[in-house]
Order: sequence, then C-alpha cells, then structure tokens
Amino acid sequence: MGAHYSHLTLRERITIEMRIKDGRSEQEIADELGRHVSTI
Repeated sequence: MGAHYSHLTLRERITIEMRIKDGRSEQEIADELGRHVSTI
C-alpha cells in the first residue's frame, strides 16, 4: 500500500511562518506540529 500524504492546513502554514520569524528551527517547528522536518 502507498504512503498517506496530506497537505498543510492554513493554520499550520501560519504557525510555520510565525515560528520562522521568531527564529525557531525547522526541527522545533516540525516537532510542535507533529510533522516531518522535510515538510517544513
């Protein structure tokens, strides 16, 4: 069976933008959102 993929929600995209502006690392953001770091 194939892997299951889902798009980022608008809320996740906004969170990512805010965290990047705050200087958070991609790994920290991924951990917070429960997503793989490559998604960030």
